[in-house]
Amino acid sequence: RGARPAPRCQEGTRVFFFSIPPCGRQEKLLEMRFTVQLAKRSLPLAQHVARHAAGSPAFQLSAALGARGQWLARSQARPAGEGRRSMSGGTVTFTIFDPVMAPEGATVTAKIGDNVLDVAQKHDLELEGACEGTLACSTCHCIFPKELFDKLPAMDEEELDMLDLAGGLTDTSRLGCQVKITEAFEGASIKIPEESYNMQ
Repeated sequence: RGARPAPRCQEGTRVFFFSIPPCGRQEKLLEMRFTVQLAKRSLPLAQHVARHAAGSPAFQLSAALGARGQWLARSQARPAGEGRRSMSGGTVTFTIFDPVMAPEGATVTAKIGDNVLDVAQKHDLELEGACEGTLACSTCHCIFPKELFDKLPAMDEEELDMLDLAGGLTDTSRLGCQVKITEAFEGASIKIPEESYNMQ
């Protein structure tokens, strides 16, 4: 077959080939600049591939894909599990002191994310929750140890208003329906005040 004729250099048109026929000084400079830029962009990828398993199919593919392949290479190099959020809620074990049903303390196991009211009722403890967690009463009033209380999310105004109606209020009181179980509950002790029974 005959040699393919070289394209003519037209003013205002850039033709990108690995080898551009020299049609003048400007075209030669363009070829040199393109070669330098290509080398600069290829060097980081080459260094990245060299630092990892060059024989890995994933890294060979990343090199072939160029800039898009760098993302693939980085994802392959990331340790297993990194950047992934665990989908398991987990459980914790703690103690609830109920002055009538469990004055010595009942050890309960709860799923992270459940609220204290539901956990207490699930274990047959007398934490009433007359409004069923709608913040319309204070019958799920609980007293928390200070170290746990300080780790709980801040109360909103509605919970504060309801707590004002609770009997036996302390500096570490919360409504059980508004407190969700977290890892911080592990090994802690929560108290249901005696005054809660007088309000039922």
